[in-house]
Amino acid sequence: MKKQIKAALYSAIGSSLLYTNTFAQRADISPGVSTGETTGQGYTTLQNPLSSDNFSQLLTKIIDFILFLATPFLVLAIIYVGFQFVMAQGKQAELTKAKSNLLYTLIGAAIIIGVKLIQTVLEGTITAVTG
Repeated sequence: MKKQIKAALYSAIGSSLLYTNTFAQRADISPGVSTGETTGQGYTTLQNPLSSDNFSQLLTKIIDFILFLATPFLVLAIIYVGFQFVMAQGKQAELTKAKSNLLYTLIGAAIIIGVKLIQTVLEGTITAVTG
């Protein structure tokens, strides 16, 4: 288990370094800027991969991405629980297990949808207060 965590950590660090080096551009040859001459200074600027202007937009994009990923898993989990109910065939122990799995799936769905609801309410409140 520790080896897997260590490997994941090294992979994340390596990926972030690769990402930083790949998308860093020299300031004197950045796209869309025509200076007429290059200084050869070799300064680097990082291009922002996110098109968010503030933290609220960034948080909205992250939550929307999580919802995008979680929705198919929730649908598959509900289908799997339905399968469990069918396969239980009236056996009390298996029905109890299927009911608890349905409960956990619905709680997970409520949490995921609740996060989006809370984010929307807080964003509206902050926007109304700050003007």
